[in-house]
Amino acid sequence: MLIEVIPFGGSIDNRWLTYFARDELAKSIQIGCLVEVPFRNAIDYAIVTNRESSEIPENPKSIIRIVTSIPLLASYQIQSIFDSSSYYFVHAHHILSLFLSKTLVRYLEKKNFFGLLPQVSERRKNTNNVISF
Repeated sequence: MLIEVIPFGGSIDNRWLTYFARDELAKSIQIGCLVEVPFRNAIDYAIVTNRESSEIPENPKSIIRIVTSIPLLASYQIQSIFDSSSYYFVHAHHILSLFLSKTLVRYLEKKNFFGLLPQVSERRKNTNNVISF
């Protein structure tokens, strides 16, 4: 399956890059999730913008791994990245850094992306432990 992404390290104008995802990876990839991709001569983070690519490149590179399957950006935020990129004539990865900086991603990675999980309130936890007659 071909997946469209915006790498943090660079982009071409206001466009995405297309990568190949193996079937076992493609099942867990969602729009807005963070993946690792080979970009230039290094491994870089990228945000998934579309699960099905309309363009088929000659030799697509493969997505290395899914960093988090929880979407970091919503679909409307990704669309805003492309709209802003076109409007201001700025590369898409620069606009992406406004929504999600590398510093924030590194911080979340140190915390093992624990802050992204929905938190159950203390009140709800306490009510689950009450025994009713």
